[in-house]
Amino acid sequence: MAYAINCITIYFNPSGGYHTALQLCAKGYRVTIACRNIEKAKNACASIVNRLGNSASIDFIIIDLSELSSVSKSVHMITAQKRCYDIIILNAGVLLPKLFKTKDGFDTTFQV
Repeated sequence: MAYAINCITIYFNPSGGYHTALQLCAKGYRVTIACRNIEKAKNACASIVNRLGNSASIDFIIIDLSELSSVSKSVHMITAQKRCYDIIILNAGVLLPKLFKTKDGFDTTFQV
């Protein structure tokens, strides 16, 4: 049995993140997308499977980097999978023109 290369893209987005996940799946990698919107995550996974066929191995977890409780919950979900990730793509970042605080009281630029 061949070793599956596991990838996770943190803070998947429907534009660049989608195409990254699509290309990784096309190469035969097992991809997990981490997204804050469940509908967008489901639609992206379905679209990739539709384009590549059932051989595409993709799943998702829900994470909202602006809430530390969501991050903690997602870490537990990822850990419970007992999957070793070979590739981690960090696709998060924000630079805001003025100060915004997260629910946890941190500057959004630093937390997200």
